[in-house]
Amino acid sequence: MTHAQIEALIPHAGRMCLLDTVLHFDAEHCHAQSHSHRHSHGAADHPLFAHGRLGMSVAIEYAAQCMAIHGALTANQDQPKRGGRLLSVRSVTLHRPQLDLQEPLLVKVHKIMGDEHTQIYDFQLLLPHKAQLLCDGRASVMLTPQ
Repeated sequence: MTHAQIEALIPHAGRMCLLDTVLHFDAEHCHAQSHSHRHSHGAADHPLFAHGRLGMSVAIEYAAQCMAIHGALTANQDQPKRGGRLLSVRSVTLHRPQLDLQEPLLVKVHKIMGDEHTQIYDFQLLLPHKAQLLCDGRASVMLTPQ
């Protein structure tokens, strides 16, 4: 799945659509890759760049976009398209202070449970080639009414 196809699925567009490709998805998982944080793309031009840096807390937005993609890809295609709102994040661990890396990022989300109103995901942001964990946590998403 390409960046343009991702933009068609989620409400984020242009530079705010942070994910480049979807590598895998199934009923419970979605794995995506991103290069949007890289200096060669102009990190200062990143929409979440603030105070001279790209803080690691932006990993939560990367994960939220991966959750939105997962929801769109696994939704019942016979039903109207639904959006979602991030309700809370818990047990978040930021393993670095900032996202100042050149390697591509791997974003993994795992849907733990969900119903027609709420979904709960575990998420991770990693450097796949080094198997280095950058951020992990849990998020709750409230689905918008149909």
